[in-house]
Amino acid sequence: MRNFRHLTKTEIREIYTGYLTDEPKLAIARRIGIDNSTVHYHINKIKNLPEAEVIALITPPCQRCEHISFKCLVCGRPSDNIKSEQLQTIRDLRGQVATLERRLLKYENNTTFSSSASGPIAIVSC
Repeated sequence: MRNFRHLTKTEIREIYTGYLTDEPKLAIARRIGIDNSTVHYHINKIKNLPEAEVIALITPPCQRCEHISFKCLVCGRPSDNIKSEQLQTIRDLRGQVATLERRLLKYENNTTFSSSASGPIAIVSC
């Protein structure tokens, strides 16, 4: 028995993009990891539309929105582009940076700078 799931908007855009670039339908299905009949279904929905309308379907609603969590100046809608996985990754990386900074502080306290250098270059000895 098959397991069905709804496609994301990104996956549907990938189908349309593959269709416009004349990529074989079977190749689109394999690349996205979906059934070939699903690709045929979505392509049949847009097959008779003018190319300009298909391109409008591919284009995200607001291309200028590169903000993280602000109100869009173009369309006026509030938006939050950080997904929960990305937010967790940011938190993990911040924790790693804090750990590394603490480790560096240990070594910075033990570092001595040589003031005998005649030029603007300081010599650091560890």
